[in-house]
Amino acid sequence: MNPQWGEYRKVWHNIREAGESALVPMMVNDPKIPASQQEWMRKFLVQSDYAHMSSCGIVYHIAMYWKARREGLL
Repeated sequence: MNPQWGEYRKVWHNIREAGESALVPMMVNDPKIPASQQEWMRKFLVQSDYAHMSSCGIVYHIAMYWKARREGLL
């Protein structure tokens, strides 16, 4: 059974917005991401428990990962 809105919506938004906030600074040509932000991205990706997420918000995590890899940030 799929979770209904309510508390689940808060979790969904947190997952999505965390990925979006990391992705947005990399949406320019030749992004300049400070080392501290790059370290945060690494920790964020490693510490996220994707086996227990059902939100489509992880799409932003995947996009952030691959954009950072392409830019040589990870």
